[in-house]
Amino acid sequence: MTIPELLAKRVQKDPQRTWLFYGDKEISYQKFDECSNKVANGLSQLGIRKGDKCCIFLRNCPEF
Repeated sequence: MTIPELLAKRVQKDPQRTWLFYGDKEISYQKFDECSNKVANGLSQLGIRKGDKCCIFLRNCPEF
């Protein structure tokens, strides 16, 4: 089972359960799934495909 499959299973089972606590923020499995899909779609629109290498540079934060 892949990580995306595990996430999809968890979103179906308990979408509002907290996936991440960060400071005073709580992010649910559903919210994480929505945000990660937005990022994936954005990268795809930029022409980044499976197997391409890319880099991110962020401070330690939930988005990273």
